[in-house]
Amino acid sequence: MSDYNFNLGNIIPYDIKAKYLPVRAMTANLSSWGNVAIIGCNPVKTESSGDFFDIVENNTTEYFVFPQYYSLYNTLVNKVLSMETWMPDQSSYYTIKGLVFGKQKYVHIVYELN
Repeated sequence: MSDYNFNLGNIIPYDIKAKYLPVRAMTANLSSWGNVAIIGCNPVKTESSGDFFDIVENNTTEYFVFPQYYSLYNTLVNKVLSMETWMPDQSSYYTIKGLVFGKQKYVHIVYELN
């Protein structure tokens, strides 16, 4: 069984959050897409007293997939290590429900991979 199963035929409507905390950086070779970065991010919840986020992967973690050669990969690896939040370009991704390590997750795939 593959660690990742993404099918662009299953694009769903989804509002990508304004801010995330990257919590895991991975790379993979996904056959037709080549070498990609897969970044696990937890949505940041904002309340009157400030921002809240989970610092480990869990059931709310969403994944962003883009070519590994993007400079964004190194930027997000640094954010994982420094626990800094990230604001994705919300208009740059398709969203699907895909499998990540056997669990169904929201997966945001950069348009270039289509």
